[in-house]
Amino acid sequence: MTRVYVFKRPDSRYFQMKWMDPDGKWLRESTRTTKRAEAKDVAADKRKELKYQENISLHGIGAFRDRYETEFLAGKSKSHRDKFRNTINSLERLVSPELISEIDGPMIADWAGKMRAESTAEATIDSYLGYLQRALNWTVKAGMLQRTPLIERLHIPDEGAAKGRPLTLEEVERLEMQCAATVGVKAAPSFLFLIRGLRLSGLRLGEAMKLWWRDGDSNRIIVQVGAFVTLAIPGRSQKNRRRQVYPVVPAFEKYLLSVPPQLRKGPVFNPLNMDGKRFDRVDTVSKRIAKMGEL
Repeated sequence: MTRVYVFKRPDSRYFQMKWMDPDGKWLRESTRTTKRAEAKDVAADKRKELKYQENISLHGIGAFRDRYETEFLAGKSKSHRDKFRNTINSLERLVSPELISEIDGPMIADWAGKMRAESTAEATIDSYLGYLQRALNWTVKAGMLQRTPLIERLHIPDEGAAKGRPLTLEEVERLEMQCAATVGVKAAPSFLFLIRGLRLSGLRLGEAMKLWWRDGDSNRIIVQVGAFVTLAIPGRSQKNRRRQVYPVVPAFEKYLLSVPPQLRKGPVFNPLNMDGKRFDRVDTVSKRIAKMGEL
């Protein structure tokens, strides 16, 4: 703990105090009092302030975020890093802890209550609680905390929960009927190709948007055309961190092979905007398809 010394300078009427900062420099400040007893009380308050600042620098939320992202999340997937950042951003915004030691049961309950007040989905709240628990468990191993609070997770029953399923042929046809009215005549064929591909492949929208012909970066799923059509999934997108190759179902294989060889480059699905440029954001494409569904 930083020590604060009280002393009297011959050329000053007030007692002074001094302490050494983390860089080894002596800092001085007037106590604004001529009485030694009062000066010692001021120095004691300064010690408490410096101690709190030291805790902030070592065990504050900012230090925790920096160390966790650098020492633990550096080798994890982008999705994992993004979910942790969303968790901590929500925690800071709604309950504003300064030190990780301030995060306890009542604060977590207050945080969950405020998320519900904002109509946050229960599944999202449960996910945030899980990510926070894992991160706080890591702080014990890292020596930042002696113990972590036990975070009570939610129980979300399966019964009645919404589950994903493939689109039916009738649903695809109904979407096709509203496609041009939603995205425009020029962009409609690009969305139709995507919607039909989603039905035939069983891929999620985010996965379909990462589907790439030939070469791509480490975040993309590559379509490989040989004796069979396969999808090469990058290791960073897999829980086991290993690159894996999967064959596609025959109907989707036939659909992909309907694309002329000279056009098999870049992204497989190119949903276009009104200006003829590709939508890269999954949520933007999702909203367009959802609008077709509403119509």
